[in-house]
Amino acid sequence: MFENTWSANLAVLGMILEESQDEHMQKLCIEGFILSIKICGFFNMATQREAFVSSFARFTMVTPERRIK
Repeated sequence: MFENTWSANLAVLGMILEESQDEHMQKLCIEGFILSIKICGFFNMATQREAFVSSFARFTMVTPERRIK
């Protein structure tokens, strides 16, 4: 089931996390990202896991900033 819905889950979690000002909703989205990453790991869904991790990293701003010299 998760294999068929992961992309929709990613889109919804990202949209709500980006647009919501409600702290409770943001916490639920973060929990959703974490649980989705765990599910992908459990079922060896490497591509989907990477999509969740990279999307979550962008939202939390933990990706390294590239500077042009």
